[in-house]
Amino acid sequence: MATKHAHLPTSKLVLWSRSGFTKPAAQKAAALKIHTVSQRDAAETSWPNIARQLVGGRVKYLEPSFDEAFVDVVLDDGTRRRHTATPDLTLREVSGLREANIGTVLAGIRSEAALGPVLLDHAPEGSHTSI
Repeated sequence: MATKHAHLPTSKLVLWSRSGFTKPAAQKAAALKIHTVSQRDAAETSWPNIARQLVGGRVKYLEPSFDEAFVDVVLDDGTRRRHTATPDLTLREVSGLREANIGTVLAGIRSEAALGPVLLDHAPEGSHTSI
């Protein structure tokens, strides 16, 4: 996220996580001068103080979007192949023991609001869709 926002005319980057940040992620954010906030922190935050600090500034709420879902598959040689996540696409483990139908997964994301951010939180770096 730091690279994505490096060329924007902003003075502060704040990342919000519903589930919190791992210790390495929080340390990396701090080293990059990125402020992190979790849902737990929100209950303990002095919102009037933050509002006073934002006078003349802007806040934009970003929400994950799954309008153009895709699946990245890592092949044996380490290369990635991207597939459009059509409702009829089924993913299977190499062992064949487990499988997931993408249409079912996407329907679950749309019906359970908390599921989408969890999936984005665990996506590989650089793969997030436009939010």
